[in-house]
Amino acid sequence: MAYERTEDFPNSETFGLRMQIRRSAVSVASHIAEAHGRLNDVEMRRGLGAGRAALNELETQTELAKGLGFLKVVLLIPSWTFHRKSGN
Repeated sequence: MAYERTEDFPNSETFGLRMQIRRSAVSVASHIAEAHGRLNDVEMRRGLGAGRAALNELETQTELAKGLGFLKVVLLIPSWTFHRKSGN
């Protein structure tokens, strides 16, 4: 979805915000997959923490894109993000 939503960004953002959003979206999924394959809980939590950090980056980048008028609404963030604990 990140690729589709950023396709219409201005050409000046080809190597800017467009690529940052795409990389962050891939990073979220990659960190979760990596954490799933870990052998113990400590390593798994570390991987999930990295996934959460990438998700925070993605949220910030999409809000910036919305503020700049590149996105009408922020629909890149999956619906499961509301499960995050507040304050963590």
